[in-house]
Amino acid sequence: MPSKFPSCYIPQLDGLRGLAILGVLLFHTERFSLGWTGGVLFFVPSGYLITGILLGGKRRPSYFGNSYARRALRIFPAYYLMLG
Repeated sequence: MPSKFPSCYIPQLDGLRGLAILGVLLFHTERFSLGWTGGVLFFVPSGYLITGILLGGKRRPSYFGNSYARRALRIFPAYYLMLG
């Protein structure tokens, strides 16, 4: 059965996530009372994109390992920078 998730790049989702980040930043300046919706607006498309990536690579060998390795390479540098 084909996946319902696109395997191509969708630039509109980047724009949507950018607006979400802007909403959160404005919320922290106390000028935008609905900034908490920025968190939701950021994580929903992110979850959609991550799910699409996982479902797109589901039939490849060692796709779990590759997926976790990509996540670690993306997250750990910022994590260790913050610890330092």
